[in-house]
Amino acid sequence: MDFDEILEHVGGYGRYQKRIIAIMAFSCILGSCVIYEPVFQSYEPDHWCATTPVDGWNCSDIGGDDAEQCVLDMKYDTIPHTISTDNETVFSQCTKYSEPMRNDSDDTMSTIECDVGWEYDTRGNERSIVTEFDLVCGRQILLNFAHAACFMGVSLGTILYGILADKVGRMYTFYLTVVPTGIISILLAFSPNMVVFMVLRALIGASGQSISMMAVLIATEVVTPAKRIRAGFIVYFGWSIGSITLVFVAYFVRDWRLLQLLLSIPAAAIIFYIPFLKKSPRWLLSTGRNKAASKIVRKISVDNRNSFPERIFSESAKLEKEIEATQPEECTMVHLLRRPRLLGRTIINLHNWFLICLGYTTFYLYSDALGDVYINFALAAFAEVPASLLTMLIVERVGRKKFIIPLFFTAGISCLLISILESPYSLIFVLLGKFSICSVYNINIIYTSEVYPTRLRGTTGGLCNSIGRLGQFVCPMFIILGNYWKPLPLVILGVWCILSSILFLVLPETHGKKLPSTIQEAEDMGRKLKRVPTEDTKPEYV
Repeated sequence: MDFDEILEHVGGYGRYQKRIIAIMAFSCILGSCVIYEPVFQSYEPDHWCATTPVDGWNCSDIGGDDAEQCVLDMKYDTIPHTISTDNETVFSQCTKYSEPMRNDSDDTMSTIECDVGWEYDTRGNERSIVTEFDLVCGRQILLNFAHAACFMGVSLGTILYGILADKVGRMYTFYLTVVPTGIISILLAFSPNMVVFMVLRALIGASGQSISMMAVLIATEVVTPAKRIRAGFIVYFGWSIGSITLVFVAYFVRDWRLLQLLLSIPAAAIIFYIPFLKKSPRWLLSTGRNKAASKIVRKISVDNRNSFPERIFSESAKLEKEIEATQPEECTMVHLLRRPRLLGRTIINLHNWFLICLGYTTFYLYSDALGDVYINFALAAFAEVPASLLTMLIVERVGRKKFIIPLFFTAGISCLLISILESPYSLIFVLLGKFSICSVYNINIIYTSEVYPTRLRGTTGGLCNSIGRLGQFVCPMFIILGNYWKPLPLVILGVWCILSSILFLVLPETHGKKLPSTIQEAEDMGRKLKRVPTEDTKPEYV
């Protein structure tokens, strides 16, 4: 039974599909916020070693301008300092004098590390995890561990949720991403220490990133081939809106715990949409659950105000006994990877995911030269909006490969130009490269779901996502290559992207093609086959 044929009768992009797409897009707002919120929660203000009453300084009881002058005098007395080339005083952030230095003291006296904590410049009322858990100087590595824990959670979670999506269904798995994400997000706001914070970040990484994976999968499976790109990009547009929402809220809310609670609100809203969400009829048909699928298809026909395809399902009922008597095709990752054509396609896809995510993160890190963290993040978020719109408008006209190859090539050229140009000229190619790699990333998410069979679409999507997050995980270490030669990371990435754009030539074009239902159909994608139907042709499920 061909589900795309069913959609032609009940409506492939009607009110039912639009409601599902809207809910999936809204869910991505939550996923984007919880993944990226540490960018603002880990703000590190100016800091210096704290003093004790025995040091002779106590500015806490002084208010107004006198308090600022008291702090400045205290720093001159207790903190080592130097004069910069701009003739400004630079105080040490990790050491202090072993004893207060008076005006007549030797300025070469010994120093010690901060032994009673740190004082922070919080005139902007910032309260970050850095200031609360003292993640500065030697303790800064704990923040890196928290980021690493999140990336590891993402890598493991996308695989786990991908497998669950193929085993228990799309909607149940979607619930298992949204609900835990909301609960963990609230618990994060009450983290008593960094150990608890790191554990919760790993858990929220596993479920939060998987929200977008499941949302795109659900949205693209319920529409016709002509509307897959539009559905996928509307959903992913929600991720961009989440990033924009995050930077807006974070700019006004400088308390990390309050920010965490506010960003948990979308999870509560999504729970109210659960009654409107149904199981994926495409997945139900692929697993032989025709009766359950027919109920949902009838619901779609009512919502879209079209007739229910009685003929298709009645003919299917007559064939059920014949189908049960036949040996169904084995559909596991082992069977898929036994096919050389699909094995090669999978290797290329895994490589592409790794490189695209590595490039995406590299462009983000290199945009730090633009200045303020809020400006950096806002530019990155807004750059995704035109990238999504351009992709949605053009890719259905020119095809996936003709769109990805030139943009991948452009991203590579941008890397090479950034490595040889100085600011502000390099800024142009930072934004161009980010725009290109973002567009490639967006279409690659949908393309991956189009080249694998329905019963393995979640598993393969989860595997590719996991390898992609590995690229993000190693990116900071990749950037360290710049210590040996500053342009080296960009040169490597640029050449790598240019050469890798050629790999897309050997992948099949999915433009206007139906989603494969079986391993054989997935393997036949890209081949020019002429099949003559016979009476012995076995019916296949989508």
